Amino acid sequence: MQSGYVIPSSILDWPGNGDTSLGVSFHLAPFVDINSNNIYEPHLGDYPDIRGDMASYVILNDDSIHTESNGNSLGVEVHIMIYQYASTDFLNNTTFLNFRVFNRGIHSYNNFKVAMYVDADLGYYGDDFVGCDSSKNFYSQSVFNCNQVTSGIFENEISSINLQPNPSNGIFSISSTEMDLHNMNVSVTDALGKAVDFDSIQTGEKITINLSDKAGLFFIELTIDNKPRRTKVWIVN
Repeated sequence: MQSGYVIPSSILDWPGNGDTSLGVSFHLAPFVDINSNNIYEPHLGDYPDIRGDMASYVILNDDSIHTESNGNSLGVEVHIMIYQYASTDFLNNTTFLNFRVFNRGIHSYNNFKVAMYVDADLGYYGDDFVGCDSSKNFYSQSVFNCNQVTSGIFENEISSINLQPNPSNGIFSISSTEMDLHNMNVSVTDALGKAVDFDSIQTGEKITINLSDKAGLFFIELTIDNKPRRTKVWIVN
């Protein structure tokens, strides 16, 4: 190492090894091991083994409470390298992701398959949907013309609406602790913006909507005092 050289923090803090006393695996992010002792020692010349010209490394696992699925932990640890190339062609605007999945649990899994969902936000996040196109691979489309509203009152009003369960089997309820739902008009549209017929029942401060004969993504528009509020629900049958 040259005299006066200061190791950059991006190299010094690279998570090459984990603290096994905390239950973390010893081998983590890949690195060039100059002396082949499996210990990340940047002061001895070791450095991150990255893809591309610039990269970030993310490590995550599912050792926590699964509030969305209420399922059990799989004991899976995922390593993600996000990297880019510096070039003068299309690669300069391309981001690559490399995934490595490790089984840190006690169970074996067969026929393991992985899928990735991209939650794209086009303008206002509450009125978008995504899909696939055989010629374009992927698209994101905004359904309602309210993309200019990205913060402030509109978002606060959305957050005050409670829609449960979501995802739903088609029967779900809408309630709010801050708004009077008795004078509210409700409309439902599908992902293409087409109006959908539905049944609804209001009991007290709760409205129950029945879309049990439908499936997919639907947008719920609630109009109170001539002010529309929109939210969305996934229906899985």
